[in-house]
Amino acid sequence: TERAWDTMTTPKKTDGFDFEAWLAGSSRPEREVVLFAANAVQADIDSLEREKVEVANAAQASAQTAASWGAPDRGDATDKKLDELDRKIAAAQKKLAASGRPFRVRAVDSDDLDEINRRHPLVKGADDDERNRVSNARIMARIAKQIVAPRTFTVEELTQIRRAIGEPEFAKLMDAAFATNSEGAVSTPT
Repeated sequence: TERAWDTMTTPKKTDGFDFEAWLAGSSRPEREVVLFAANAVQADIDSLEREKVEVANAAQASAQTAASWGAPDRGDATDKKLDELDRKIAAAQKKLAASGRPFRVRAVDSDDLDEINRRHPLVKGADDDERNRVSNARIMARIAKQIVAPRTFTVEELTQIRRAIGEPEFAKLMDAAFATNSEGAVSTPT
């Protein structure tokens, strides 16, 4: 006779379902995020865009004043300045975009997480500094384990990346890594 727990742990072949084929085509969830190295360029873009608004506002005020006096519009210098600012903004945006690299992360299983926790144990009674150190070591080890492209990275290399690009940009990679293990299952595309 068949016991109830056997049916829950042993997949049965059913009509039209090939378990081995289905399993062979499976994959863990993955996410991809673009990290930018030249993040300081965004401040240049913001500054140039503010300057462009100031130039346009000043030109509009000047044109209104000139019109009230019946003077001709002399916007050529303003147009040249705005064109120059547009070129600088485009060059800065191109530089920022060129510094972007896609990073792909894959979900890890519970065995991987258990191994990371064993390598970075939290001692009972640890103070806040020690708990933070262990937590950060676990996070960095987990992300290092999860990255599958552009290549694999060591924890030391990830630390260098984190310092170079800053916390907000690195947080995009952390969010993608954690999303692969924590967000809902894949749904059928509509």
